[in-house]
Amino acid sequence: MIEYTTDRRRPAHSKILTLMVGINVGIALVALSSWAVIRLTVAQPLSWATSQIVGENPDFLDYPFVLLWALPILAVLVARGAAKWGAREMALGTAVLPPLLFATVMITFYYGPSAWR
Repeated sequence: MIEYTTDRRRPAHSKILTLMVGINVGIALVALSSWAVIRLTVAQPLSWATSQIVGENPDFLDYPFVLLWALPILAVLVARGAAKWGAREMALGTAVLPPLLFATVMITFYYGPSAWR
């Protein structure tokens, strides 16, 4: 017996995955396009978290600066690939990781105890 299914519902968290992919792309684009503006708030926490000094005009591949654009782009690529292969939980976890990591560093630096700095 041949059965035809027309139920093409998307998984419940695909909208969240799309949102997180968009946030990751936004983080990478902002880091690449307007470093001079975000440097005022991001350079110190990034230097603190990586124990490396972030210069005023970092090169495209300088270590702490590359985390701001390469990590989100890599997460997007892995998340999209995992979603295509059917590993939706891995895709969502990968897409959530960079914004969560950046938020943790920023919150810990600005709102954590000053003894940690």
